[in-house]
Amino acid sequence: MGLISPELRFFVRLCVGKEASITISMENASTEQAGKAQEGEDEVRALDLTGVERIVRGRMPGLEMVYDRFVRAARAQFSRQLGVNCSVELASLGQEKYGPWLQKYSPPLCAHRISIKPLKGSGVILFSPLLASQLVDLLMGGKGKFASPKREREYSDIERRLLAKFISALLEDFGSAWEPIARLQPSYQLMESSPQALSLAAPTDWVSTAKINVELLGRVSDLEIALPVFSLSPLREKLEAVGSGSTAEADSASQIKLKEHLARTEVSLSVVLAEGKITAREVLNLKVGDVVELGVSADEDATIKVEGKPKFRAKIGALRGSRAATVTKKIS
Repeated sequence: MGLISPELRFFVRLCVGKEASITISMENASTEQAGKAQEGEDEVRALDLTGVERIVRGRMPGLEMVYDRFVRAARAQFSRQLGVNCSVELASLGQEKYGPWLQKYSPPLCAHRISIKPLKGSGVILFSPLLASQLVDLLMGGKGKFASPKREREYSDIERRLLAKFISALLEDFGSAWEPIARLQPSYQLMESSPQALSLAAPTDWVSTAKINVELLGRVSDLEIALPVFSLSPLREKLEAVGSGSTAEADSASQIKLKEHLARTEVSLSVVLAEGKITAREVLNLKVGDVVELGVSADEDATIKVEGKPKFRAKIGALRGSRAATVTKKIS
């Protein structure tokens, strides 16, 4: 039998003719067989089928859409669970070989293994030491101001349970972010502190990585999500189709950024108890202790103005030692 069958020869020619360079090594082939196979044929380049990088490294714009949706939901989730304002932004999205990616981290990790059914394999959500420290402190009722960017001891059972509960809530948002692509069911598995214990993929396999910056209490930390590319293969066509006009997702990248910018824009707000008119003479004669009648019932609701325009009616009260207003009606 010859070294290369007609079918394999066709495949090799097809690969060589494309933009990416692919190599194959035929370990058991003899020099004589190789010579015969190449007689009268076009030059065939060596091809290593174990390292076909061009097949797995195609751009998947659908992932950017998924993570944009997730980041917006995660921002609200962080604020809701921690009781503080925060900023959550997608810093980078790409693909790396699992081995080199894992070598960047040293124990003890705050790594949370997740499954995403019906996809095969497992993914991981990895918190930086600073973010994990801030989360634990805030979730336990602290202020998060003395969180450390370094971690030397293992996480306690209580810390693990708190973080697991927080991750589980984030996974609900992660599943919702995938809905335009597929109905997935992310679920929490366990927390690992050793890089070797993760075993998401072989060292030479590719993983899709998303780094997300989180600003809490004036300090920036990050979390990273890694998913094996082979796990995403059933969704590859849909992920690649986003942006080509075949997706139902309406928001473009510019529209998403505009919405996020508008959502963060500050507006002036005032609460007006009552309004009236007096003469300039009366104003000049006012002194401490004088009473000004406004002609408004004492139990009438106040008016909340946004940028000077009446928007809501409200009852005036107090909350944690500060003046507060409870909205009672929206002004149409």
